[in-house]
Amino acid sequence: MLKKIKLTVFYDSWCPICIKFKKNVTFLDLFCLINFRDIRSTDEIDELGLKKMKSINFKGKFFYGFDSIFEIVMRLPLMYVVLPFFFLLKITKSGSSLYEYISLNRKIITFHCDSKCEING
Repeated sequence: MLKKIKLTVFYDSWCPICIKFKKNVTFLDLFCLINFRDIRSTDEIDELGLKKMKSINFKGKFFYGFDSIFEIVMRLPLMYVVLPFFFLLKITKSGSSLYEYISLNRKIITFHCDSKCEING
């Protein structure tokens, strides 16, 4: 039954905001309904998915940006208290505007080390 409501979320591992969001959602995901995958380690890089958080439900429907956030919140029972607020943001399109603002102003860290990397400060 729970398998039918699972969601796969593609996040940007070069974005500190995305990494923190993933960590928080994983903590709140009591029923393990959300599976996170790094969009940069997939075979096909989706340009829109790099700009906006991308998710896909069990039926194969894609969601981007605030719609993806809304789908995540709907699967987190501990967030049900704020779900009406998110629904209001969705129907007024304010959530998409807020998401766009945050997305455009996020910082991407392009410098990454392997396991042998040492940075001397």
